[in-house]
Amino acid sequence: MSSGASKPLSELLIKWLEGDASALENLLPLVYDELRRLARYYLQSEREGHTLRIVELRFLAGLSIEATSKLLKLSPATVKRTWGTLACG
Repeated sequence: MSSGASKPLSELLIKWLEGDASALENLLPLVYDELRRLARYYLQSEREGHTLRIVELRFLAGLSIEATSKLLKLSPATVKRTWGTLACG
């Protein structure tokens, strides 16, 4: 995010923290756009579907490391390492 774009973001955040509910409506699209940009940047080096599939199966579906590794045809060590990186990072 450019420094010029961060000023409105900071102002909206302050207004929202002060109780201005309409500031949140303006803040969320800016935050989501930035999160999408960062996700695209970080996922460029990932094998297609690798990280997102682990998140979907472990967090959203609640599967174990073993079940996730079987479904994705990855070693349990790879799933555990990736999951640990995501949880701590």
